[in-house]
Amino acid sequence: MIQRGDLIEVFQACLLDLRRFLAKRVQCEDTAADLVQETYLRVAGLDQVASVRNGRAFLFKIADNLAIDHLRSRVRLHQRYAGAPSPELVSTLPTPDRELEARQEWSLLQKAIADLPPKCRAAFLLHRVQHLSYGDIAARLDIAASTVEKHISKALAHCRQRLEHAGRERAATHGHQQPYAG
Repeated sequence: MIQRGDLIEVFQACLLDLRRFLAKRVQCEDTAADLVQETYLRVAGLDQVASVRNGRAFLFKIADNLAIDHLRSRVRLHQRYAGAPSPELVSTLPTPDRELEARQEWSLLQKAIADLPPKCRAAFLLHRVQHLSYGDIAARLDIAASTVEKHISKALAHCRQRLEHAGRERAATHGHQQPYAG
């Protein structure tokens, strides 16, 4: 068990760590300093600390709770004064970049499905497009339900791999583009 005086000593020992932690959490050195002081005031104002086993963890929990409260109040303040955007300014249409990206992903997905072995492709499409159960697909393709499950898992893994590979390639090419010098 820990005494209040011991907790104050722990506070002083981890003061810089608390400040760094809070500065990272709230993205502001001045606010972090204020929250460190508030943490001290909370600790100094406690009537009992006998149930505290780990003083450092206890202090960081208080500081974290204060940071959360601060961030929540900042969000509420922003919402109150920023207001909702005008309906005329909000578009539900995808941006041209996102639309192009979606078309490219759809094309990749179609190619990936076309590359699957015939029974695997059939099982996958019957499940994903026609929403048939594994049992219905097994009956239709004259295979075991466990084989249907394997086909669908294989198809999903294949499609996921193709999309992830394309995403890595896209990230690599976007990361190394030369700036426009026009």
